Amino acid sequence: MKVGDLVKIVNYSNRIHAYPSGHGIVVKHEDQGLHSMYNIVHVMWPGTGTTRRVKEMFLEVTSEGR
Repeated sequence: MKVGDLVKIVNYSNRIHAYPSGHGIVVKHEDQGLHSMYNIVHVMWPGTGTTRRVKEMFLEVTSEGR
């Protein structure tokens, strides 16, 4: 996962419902140095204009940026 990728939330739990629905764009990627599922990704949802931090394990890449 890298900056510019189009992503969506895939693992729905009670905590994930707090995030905007639909597709978002990765604006920052923080490598935690552990397993990739623990990495933090900053996602901006164009529909709402909000940017939130999401663990990579809750996201699916739908279209890769260049």
